[in-house]
Amino acid sequence: MSDKMISETEAKLSVHEAICAERYEGIQQSFAAGSKRMTKIEYLLYIVIAAVLFGPGVAAEFVKQMLGLCRAMRNWAVAFIAAALLSATIAWCFFVIILFWP
Repeated sequence: MSDKMISETEAKLSVHEAICAERYEGIQQSFAAGSKRMTKIEYLLYIVIAAVLFGPGVAAEFVKQMLGLCRAMRNWAVAFIAAALLSATIAWCFFVIILFWP
């Protein structure tokens, strides 16, 4: 009778260990995926912090130079309005990316 109980207990324990091993592997995969996502969010935050510290004008000028829009804008008022709108758009995009990035 005790041998039967021992074998049943060992069988249940083996099943339990196998289930826990699968769960543990899933948790580790989830941590790895979360780490990659956090790294992306961290880089996006660095970009937003730099844009805030340097000001929206500097961020907009950088993006405009990257896109080559400086040559097309001759009037400084138009350039100023475009820079303000561009920096606001960039900030909004980063905000949305940070909130909704999978």
